[in-house]
Amino acid sequence: MSSYTFKMEVVTPLFLSGADQTQAELRAPSIKGALRFWFRAMMGDSLLSLKAKEDDDPESRLFGSTSHRSAIAISVGNLFEPTNNLSDFSQEIGYLGYGPLAYDKTSKKFKRTRPCWAPTTEFTLMAQLPDDGILNRDFLGSLWLLCNFGGLGSRSRRGLGSIQVKSCDPPISTLPMNITARTPQELRNHLQKGLTTIFGNTPPSLRPLPTFSAFSKETRIYVYPEEFPTWQKALETIGRKMIDYRLRGPHPKRPTGTQNVGSDYLSVKGFLDSGNLVAPPSRAAFGLPHNYFFSSRKRNNQPPWEASFEGKDHDRRASPLMIHITKLSNGKFTLVITYLKAVFLPKDEKLRAIAGRKNARDRKERSIDQPSDKAITDFLSLLGVDKLEVKLP
Repeated sequence: MSSYTFKMEVVTPLFLSGADQTQAELRAPSIKGALRFWFRAMMGDSLLSLKAKEDDDPESRLFGSTSHRSAIAISVGNLFEPTNNLSDFSQEIGYLGYGPLAYDKTSKKFKRTRPCWAPTTEFTLMAQLPDDGILNRDFLGSLWLLCNFGGLGSRSRRGLGSIQVKSCDPPISTLPMNITARTPQELRNHLQKGLTTIFGNTPPSLRPLPTFSAFSKETRIYVYPEEFPTWQKALETIGRKMIDYRLRGPHPKRPTGTQNVGSDYLSVKGFLDSGNLVAPPSRAAFGLPHNYFFSSRKRNNQPPWEASFEGKDHDRRASPLMIHITKLSNGKFTLVITYLKAVFLPKDEKLRAIAGRKNARDRKERSIDQPSDKAITDFLSLLGVDKLEVKLP
């Protein structure tokens, strides 16, 4: 058997629970689920053809299925949590963490709606699997991708739940598991080296657009070209960028000096007024459901004041844009932004545009086309991160 012991650190607040949502819980099944996602992203569409041959299905071999026992045993231990003083969060972090964070009108701050594991929490991740070179390679590659691009728990695609490896026993010479980079530039080099090791002779830069979230020639990865003194500052920076981008266009709260690049606000407002809609909101490309709430219409008792957009057959579509916070070896922080572009929804599936609440007399519904990814590519361009793009092998 191959055995690994990883000393892990929580970098940003991690909202993960079991059946009891009032208790924070670091669960091995949840970690295994996240590893499975990144394994699929690593394998890409080639996994589909392999899964058609049950005996050759690498996902079932590693993680298990209804007909296969999982080859890997994962456990969590030695949990050490510092004093958790996380109480108030800024608007920017609240925006990224909507759900586990909610606005409190009394304090005018964002508060936690449930417990979390605080940054600097440490735990041990132990893994055992057979002495099989392919199984070990696939497990280590999946863990490396999770710890460098992803996260655990709620809102992990928006920078919460970022984790990373502090040390590994035994050391792994072929893959840089822990972060030794001191600058964003060095982090870019670290990521490129790791990706080259993981993909070897199967470069994702030769893969076409995948049917699910996976590395391909369409993938874009960027390291933010700035260091931050705290994880809060890192999240607040990207949160402010996303809020400002949301408010761009003909919107009454649009920040002064920003370019008018969109018309989602007026388009959806017109849909509420008339029931007519020609095209989907461009920002629906960030994920579904895509919701709007017009507080002025509610104050003026002018229904409907809500609108939502979802797939006709798939009401949810996770965001293809992922934010990860990395703690550099000098104690500062930076961002890794990954765009795992894939087929948004099945080719012929339409979006449902819904105005008003369910069963409301003023409810309107229309069928419209899927959004392009222009909103995401525009947002990435506005970030100015091209200089530190991570090149895929």
